[in-house]
Amino acid sequence: MIPDGVTGAVEGFHGSLPPVISTHPESTFVEVKAVKGVVNLEYAQYQILGMLDALSKSPAAFSTGPDRAYPSLYFVVCGDTTIGTDIGDVAASRNILVWVSPVRDHGAGELQVSRPWCMNCGAVLQGKQLPAPTLDGPSFHVQKLRASGDRGLDKPILDDGLVGHPGTPGNTRPH
Repeated sequence: MIPDGVTGAVEGFHGSLPPVISTHPESTFVEVKAVKGVVNLEYAQYQILGMLDALSKSPAAFSTGPDRAYPSLYFVVCGDTTIGTDIGDVAASRNILVWVSPVRDHGAGELQVSRPWCMNCGAVLQGKQLPAPTLDGPSFHVQKLRASGDRGLDKPILDDGLVGHPGTPGNTRPH
């Protein structure tokens, strides 16, 4: 089980001093899926279940307090890919947030990662204000990426070879 991307989860603390931010490393997994149909727990020999197991043992999983961080599984999906409700249910039972960002095709090779939505925040963050929505991710042209070569661009962080950032799943702490 190797996710396409790994990043931290953020925890904030309120007080009279400027806000303090703490990052819990390796507590958010990014997974890009371009399959026709439903991705569920059994998908790819239980790959997603393995990710949920790892996230349940991540540093953010042991975060506590009113502004605690939550581990997150963040999916970037194409238009004909659906994330199964069983993933959201199992993740919620382990206090893991599941975010989904569809990729929009604007035509002529222009793609854009849409703003993420949380499929199980209501179950995980019961009685708390849900995280604020984030903006859409960047647009990029597939043709330009193929022709760009290595002209100072960051190396791809996703196994699909696209250069760029998929957006962020938003602030994972309740407000």
